[in-house]
Amino acid sequence: VRREGVQRRGLAPSVERESETAAPAPRAPLTPEEVKAARWAAQLARQWLDHPVLAREVDPEAIGALLPVAPWNRLLPALAELCDAEQPADVEALCTLLDEECATALRGIALTEAEPLELERARVLQTQTLERFRKDRDRAERRQQLRGLMAGEIDAEQGFERFVGQLDA
Repeated sequence: VRREGVQRRGLAPSVERESETAAPAPRAPLTPEEVKAARWAAQLARQWLDHPVLAREVDPEAIGALLPVAPWNRLLPALAELCDAEQPADVEALCTLLDEECATALRGIALTEAEPLELERARVLQTQTLERFRKDRDRAERRQQLRGLMAGEIDAEQGFERFVGQLDA
């Protein structure tokens, strides 16, 4: 099991981290989009537990950038780094390398009693899910740019050109 990337991201348990001794910060309620993204992320993580080879096909940094919702924005990149394509996923071994919130989420996924999909069907699901995440991220960026334009924070001409450029991409 690979550790370097997980430690670099600060996901591995550590006695030196203040976050373990400090009370967790309260979270704002999730938006409907975030609830949907969390559901898709959980489904993707489940496919990776069933078929670890799929996790190795994804760039950990890219998947982290696509997900706005914790703990999924930390858990999926860690799984992409830690899953061994040659062996079944050992949930408890993976959990020892994750922070408490990610480990709890991973254990919850592992306890679901869903019938595993065939590998190729799971690969299609992964592709569709990653595309949803990309579209949602792009939509959120466009919304943020429009808010900036409306608030006068961005020059209208420059903002319009960026907005149109994203639509064309």
